[in-house]
Amino acid sequence: MEILLNLLTYSLPGGFLGSVFAWLVGRRRQDNDMLVQLQKSINMLSDENRKILDENIKLRKENANLIANQEAIKQNQKLLEEEIKHLRAEIAKLTQSN
Repeated sequence: MEILLNLLTYSLPGGFLGSVFAWLVGRRRQDNDMLVQLQKSINMLSDENRKILDENIKLRKENANLIANQEAIKQNQKLLEEEIKHLRAEIAKLTQSN
């Protein structure tokens, strides 16, 4: 008990206990600040990821529309080619009969 009192007597005026206490409180605050910064970073990355996903969905929809339009154009092209063949055949018949 006497050793403890001697230790406290010499440590209190020198600020040893105060320094230890301040260090513990400062470390805790630093850890909390680090956690706050990490949470902010996570939130920022989450927002960016959400924006990228929204953009990706939008681009996929546009791509699907373009593919559908391309297929429609191909079908129209085939119909026009058949019509051109038919018309050429008729022109050939008309030119042969004249």
